[in-house]
Amino acid sequence: MAGKVKRYRVLVGMDYPPDRRAEPGDVVDDLPVKSIPWLLEQGCIEPVDDKGGDS
Repeated sequence: MAGKVKRYRVLVGMDYPPDRRAEPGDVVDDLPVKSIPWLLEQGCIEPVDDKGGDS
């Protein structure tokens, strides 16, 4: 069984590969894995639970 996909709420508008755009409030699950740690650290994204709320 594959691992569960983590979702994140975007807090700052951003462009990310490949040719994607997310605006504040969007919940996404396709951010580049290597970018997630620094996006979290910089306060650009926050994790959300399965129901779409804060983790």
